[in-house]
Amino acid sequence: MSNSVFTINQADMQFDYAINTPQQRAEIAYQPNQGDRVPPVATEPSSSLASGSVIVEMTNLHNNPPFGVGEVDLINYGALLWLNNNVFPTPERAQQLINQNPGIVVAHSRGTLPFLAKIACAPYLPVTVRPLTGGCKAHALSKEDYMAGGGRPAI
Repeated sequence: MSNSVFTINQADMQFDYAINTPQQRAEIAYQPNQGDRVPPVATEPSSSLASGSVIVEMTNLHNNPPFGVGEVDLINYGALLWLNNNVFPTPERAQQLINQNPGIVVAHSRGTLPFLAKIACAPYLPVTVRPLTGGCKAHALSKEDYMAGGGRPAI
């Protein structure tokens, strides 16, 4: 699946997180300083809808400098449930499932924070997001929801 990463400025990311937040989105923060032992997985899914495109947005927890490099995985939500007997896994169990079944990772994105990643996947695929960089947050939403919320047309 194709994956394009775009670094954006702080103000655009602030707009995206404050305004562009439809109900159907996966969102989670990775906070090792508050006890997260492994990267958590957002428990609420997003869907790629008809376009088959998902926009993943990632920044540090407060969207303030200093910025560095961040990494995030987009995970097949349905496969994650199926592999765990239709129960959403704990972060530790999710780590085990991903290690044992790397194919459930739809895409891995890496870029200079804050960034957007446009990820092509199957239409109507339920997905969830997993930031891999401590002190960061990410959310995933369909391209349709992103555009309806005022997202950039070039994406």
